[in-house]
Amino acid sequence: MRPGPVSFVQACQRLSRVHLPLVFLEGFAPMLQATKSIHVSSLFTSISMDYNLPFKFLAAYSHDATPVFVHQHGGNYGTDRFCQIEDYDRSVSNNFFTWGWVEDETTLPLSVPPRLLSWRVASSGFGSNDNTRILITCANQAPFLIRFACYELGSQ
Repeated sequence: MRPGPVSFVQACQRLSRVHLPLVFLEGFAPMLQATKSIHVSSLFTSISMDYNLPFKFLAAYSHDATPVFVHQHGGNYGTDRFCQIEDYDRSVSNNFFTWGWVEDETTLPLSVPPRLLSWRVASSGFGSNDNTRILITCANQAPFLIRFACYELGSQ
């Protein structure tokens, strides 16, 4: 037998039970304790505000004391009339760095870095020369619902 229709609030309650990250239930106290031991003068990211819960927790915890800088990372930023991901990133950052475009006083253009030449890395090995050292940070896809949004498609 199918369940009857539910209200929007009931649907959100059901979805939050299924998709609420475990860290908010069982990991909140350890994450808060770890966050209290981290002292930074600023935070910079491109996609951690979307996917990295510890980073978002740190940014929220240190909101009044630590500026947050977010860099454009794709998704039609600056071109779409409505882009909820861009709106979110810009709303939580003190400054939003772009790939060359300016819209207001909070958007700051940065040049796109040159591509890494793979032969330079392969020929000398990792760490043997300061010119070839690479820092890689990975973004894990969350196993739970991270965004429930409506997107405009096509011509706007």
